[in-house]
Amino acid sequence: MGRTAILKTLVFEHILESVEQAPDDQAIETLLTAGADLSAQLEHESFYPAEFIAWRLTGHREIDSGESLSGAVILRELAVLVQRASALRPRAVSAVHGGARDLHQVAADIGVSVRTLQRWRDDGLLMRQMLFPDGKVRLGISNLLLASFRDRHPERFQQAASFSRMTFQESHSLAEKAFQLIQDGNSPNQAARRLASQSGRSHEAIRQLIRRHRGERGPVRGAGGLVDDRERKLVLAGARRGLEIDEIGRRIGRSPVSTRRILAEARAVVVRELRPDWIHFAVFDQPDADQILLQARAVVHRPHPVFEPGSSLDTLRALEASEDERVLDSLLLPAMHLQRMRLSREIDQLPKTPPVGRLEMIETGLRRADFLRRRVGEVALESALYRVAHHRNLPISRFSGDAFARAVRFCIEVVSDMLDHFDPQARGGLEPRFDRRIALEVDKRIALRQRGSVREESALPKERTVDALLSLLEPARLRLGLSPHLVARLDRLVDGQAELVMDRYGLGRRQPQSLDALAAQWDVPVRRMHRILAEAVRQLRGEAF
Repeated sequence: MGRTAILKTLVFEHILESVEQAPDDQAIETLLTAGADLSAQLEHESFYPAEFIAWRLTGHREIDSGESLSGAVILRELAVLVQRASALRPRAVSAVHGGARDLHQVAADIGVSVRTLQRWRDDGLLMRQMLFPDGKVRLGISNLLLASFRDRHPERFQQAASFSRMTFQESHSLAEKAFQLIQDGNSPNQAARRLASQSGRSHEAIRQLIRRHRGERGPVRGAGGLVDDRERKLVLAGARRGLEIDEIGRRIGRSPVSTRRILAEARAVVVRELRPDWIHFAVFDQPDADQILLQARAVVHRPHPVFEPGSSLDTLRALEASEDERVLDSLLLPAMHLQRMRLSREIDQLPKTPPVGRLEMIETGLRRADFLRRRVGEVALESALYRVAHHRNLPISRFSGDAFARAVRFCIEVVSDMLDHFDPQARGGLEPRFDRRIALEVDKRIALRQRGSVREESALPKERTVDALLSLLEPARLRLGLSPHLVARLDRLVDGQAELVMDRYGLGRRQPQSLDALAAQWDVPVRRMHRILAEAVRQLRGEAF
């Protein structure tokens, strides 16, 4: 288990969040006791529903993520939960029932390394943060929990008692076998695991042996090392093209576990770069604001038809007010900023290597924020174009092709700027409606152009399709969505694939859907759904799978 204790399942994340929101000494102790009791009763190969886990740990059944976890996964998650929950209110060693010792003292008493104790956590040896007599807080083990673990795994302690140092001949032989396994395509970690199962030596002992011998043997394929930005980008690109983790790891010389970690880090880098700003609306302070705003029918579903992929820019000449205009200021604009507020807070709390489930939730949220931002921009675009036509004293229908393209680009730039800065509560609540504020801003910028304070014309867009121009309203799209030239190729896909892509990226009437939602809708595993979508995107790019 790494230095950063990360929960990887929703049910355990929910339990920890409920404790973190209102830390209470008694509640934490009850949770830790329940965790210790549960760890002693789990079977590695059996599966347990999330509702059962929540009930055993909290006494409540309302937490139901739909997960079904194996005993091995639950033990690993319990170790993280106990460590992080105990850190909220570290208890003095003298107050722990039956007494406790820190890791170094336990390791010395048993005759194993501290790292070996850390590995035993995955089998149910729970450790908690404690306040020791020297005034410092660090990990310790309850004597009662250690005795219970000894009863369940006596062979571990017998092996520790019969420990002997590795001789030169033995270490040389193991090193030879390890390097042969590495040359055959195994990572150093995989080679160490295989030899540990054959030799009776610990995985960590052989892993350290490989590291010591590395310098004597020169560079070794798959030897690991520090991860740089280039490697993260390669892994991310491979995953988005639908390559399996094992295949990506083989190409970069990493183990599957390391490759998954690098992929999580790469995705986290992207979402941090896309962290959105937001404006606080008074409605956010109302109870159930999330349900009122983010789950409203008009928010999650477009009430009007969308522009066809690849539609000519001339389609916007006949732009008319949509039903969105009625709910622009009261619903769509607040919902967009509420979504962005939640995303900003989630991104700020991300560890270096976040759980995959949390990354998927944030990426889907960023797409949904873009979905709302574009809808608000489409509504305001009509007002902006009307003001441009008014200043030119010429109907939109009589603009030349270049003039209309420049006008649309100019209006979208104005709308995009105002989307991030318009605050209806500014100036004591006297700020006009968003569409009227857009009209005022267009008038202001046109006046500045006429006075020569700013450049004369907006640049002509390279691609003159509706999607290419409106995609400027979606800041996360190029990193997490589909570029306009790929959207224009959707007719290459069969109906089922095209529908999936449109639902995933919010190109139709529905807001962007998560992988879990799509997998449930189509009754396929999540990994299979990821591969189907990746294959569809590859077809749009014209790549061979």
